[in-house]
Amino acid sequence: MTAAKVAKIGFLINPIAGMGGRVGLKGTDGLAAGQALAKGAAPQSEERAGVCLHSLPGQLDNIQFLTVGGEMGENAI
Repeated sequence: MTAAKVAKIGFLINPIAGMGGRVGLKGTDGLAAGQALAKGAAPQSEERAGVCLHSLPGQLDNIQFLTVGGEMGENAI
């Protein structure tokens, strides 16, 4: 019996990615993140990453994710 190989994947999320475009800004660098929030933008990258990962049932069995805590990775996994 052979052991299955485990792939290791570094998994990081930019929690403010994409917020600026939704409210007409050109990104979220510097003060733009605060401006995006003030205009009603909400972070969506964590939710989108979770949807992506959960759409792959059975394919994640042999993958070890290396990530950080909270909204930058762990919450989505």
